[in-house]
Amino acid sequence: MITPAAALPFATRSIASAGPAPKAETEAVPTETVSISPGEAPGRSLGARILSGLGKTAAVFALAGALVGLGTLVPHETVARAPVAERPALQKHVDFFDRNGDGQTQVWETYGGLRALGVGRATSAFAAPVINGALAYKTGAPWYQPLTVQNGNIHQGKHDGDTDIYDATGNFVQANFDQMFDLHDKDKDGALNEKEVEAMLLVNGGGKANAGSNAEFTLLMKVAGEDRPDGRVLTRERMNQFYDGSLFYVLAGEKVPF
Repeated sequence: MITPAAALPFATRSIASAGPAPKAETEAVPTETVSISPGEAPGRSLGARILSGLGKTAAVFALAGALVGLGTLVPHETVARAPVAERPALQKHVDFFDRNGDGQTQVWETYGGLRALGVGRATSAFAAPVINGALAYKTGAPWYQPLTVQNGNIHQGKHDGDTDIYDATGNFVQANFDQMFDLHDKDKDGALNEKEVEAMLLVNGGGKANAGSNAEFTLLMKVAGEDRPDGRVLTRERMNQFYDGSLFYVLAGEKVPF
């Protein structure tokens, strides 16, 4: 922040008296009070004042960015992780967003993962802190990294309304997956349309819509849905890839690491 110099409250001037004299005489000028609006230095041009205003605005946005990405500002150690093949499917699923492979997912990594999936900048910028804020505390993030998800504990982030296709430790349960389609694929076309997904979420939520589950499936339908004559659907194959952790890599055109 650039602080303007303090304004002088008065001014004086000295002039030589007319006529020959052995010494120069000074004539005092009455004190002149300068009225200055708060934060404005005298003599500053309009351009300078505009630049100062822009600087303050930039500082506000910088502070907001620092707060949102607080988890990215504090150095942290790499979290010890099991080999990829031994990780539960739910962790493989969330590891896609761990762009630097350190076992933790920070806000900027969630943003980058969403962008890799084709999600727009504005939506990604909004969703990243929301997602991390909802999961960081549940997965055991330290107080100084309130928006950093601990991938190894992602199973602790399960919430009401989940499909229960992952068990308590994050492993993929094939029988529950098959049951999901048996119960909710009403037209037996091997896919779940938007109405079928909505009905499934209501059943899973005990008759109430869960905001977290609704947001997840809305985003999933957007990035992985298939357009058909009767609307957009999530095919059985896509859903299987989603739950085994490979879908996001496939959609992003990246190599599946397991």
